[in-house]
Amino acid sequence: MGKVFGYPQFDETGEKILTTYDNDYREMLMDIRVYRMETGDIRTFLKSGEETAVLLLRGRVLFEAGAVGSIASAGATGEGATGAGVTGAGATGTGAKGAGAKGTGAKGTGATDTGADLVGEARRRDVFSDGPWCVHVCAGTKVTVKALEASEVLVQSTRNTTIFDSKLYCPADAPFRYSSVGKFGDVAKRQVNTIFDHEIAPWSNMVLGEVLNDPGNWSGYLPHSHPQPETYYFLFDRPEGFGASFVGDEVFKSVDGSFSAIPGGKLHPQAVAPGFRMYTCWMIRHLEGNPWNQTDRNEDARYVWMHDAKF
Repeated sequence: MGKVFGYPQFDETGEKILTTYDNDYREMLMDIRVYRMETGDIRTFLKSGEETAVLLLRGRVLFEAGAVGSIASAGATGEGATGAGVTGAGATGTGAKGAGAKGTGAKGTGATDTGADLVGEARRRDVFSDGPWCVHVCAGTKVTVKALEASEVLVQSTRNTTIFDSKLYCPADAPFRYSSVGKFGDVAKRQVNTIFDHEIAPWSNMVLGEVLNDPGNWSGYLPHSHPQPETYYFLFDRPEGFGASFVGDEVFKSVDGSFSAIPGGKLHPQAVAPGFRMYTCWMIRHLEGNPWNQTDRNEDARYVWMHDAKF
């Protein structure tokens, strides 16, 4: 078995690598990276044989998703390659949601028709203040991200040759909702959203969502497992924030920018220390013939008595 926890750093180009198909976290079956961008920076993602989701973590960006099959005519740039000359001309700025959006399900603030399938401006102060903006495209579709101010994006990819329309998810598509309110002494209460899963996007081989833990609270509780591999990326509302990440019988100190790579079948509850809020981006890879569903929680039988217990 490979490694199950990591403390990656941004390199000089602003790239932070979490999981790849051939590094120590290959069991995740996904390529996951985070990019730090300065105002005016442009990054282009164009992958053959892989679907890709680009999630805004903070800042303000212009998303553009090109036509399906553009990889054949434009040439693959590789994950994280910096594009040139893509300025998002014709963007209308903030305004009516979905105005002029082109492509099935495409929507976004200031979206307009520039010849790309989808164009939209997205702004997120941080993961604790605003909901998610995420563009999701199939293999062979180019995504260009232009930073309109200092920003960070998370890029999740996996192998998938299914063709589907580009989609820009906005905060209204994935609202945070509290889970486990009043249960387990009210110390497992957390806010959860699902950006897309098998029900929302049955053509995808991935799941993408977010969790916000209140100070001192648990998530992923009761301890549970599922056959599909899952990756957690952690952020905290203060740089000294920390928590505890359980992977099977191992425990790791989660800190800002760390991640947990959870093999299928491993229990994985999480906790945050009092005084800090914790953000978790959770990413699951479906297995062939066995996609993950919201009800697929195999809870540890030793703790199920807590469902009916009074605290």
